[in-house]
Amino acid sequence: MGSLPLFPERASTFAGPVDTLYFILIGLALLFAVPVAALIIFFAIKYRRGSNADRSGAISQSTAIEVTWIVVPPFLALGVFTWGARLYVNIYQIPTEGMDVYIVVKQWMWKVQ
Repeated sequence: MGSLPLFPERASTFAGPVDTLYFILIGLALLFAVPVAALIIFFAIKYRRGSNADRSGAISQSTAIEVTWIVVPPFLALGVFTWGARLYVNIYQIPTEGMDVYIVVKQWMWKVQ
């Protein structure tokens, strides 16, 4: 990811895992969006007004497909949520070797004690 010019230089040790989660989310969105868009375009062309497409076929029911598209997305969402929540907790966990810094802020002055 360091060679991709769209992202700035890493400013913390958490940048790598955050970028990985970001790219996984983009990949999952594309995994669902591209086939849906392709099928919309395909069926819009196939069944356009005046086409000779056969519209009399009986609709078959597939319980396996229905169960798959109902069960798989929530588990994917739960997995991504868990990954993001763990990353969030790790980012906001105060390190034991941390140093206390007190800052006094006035309108045009910042003082670090």
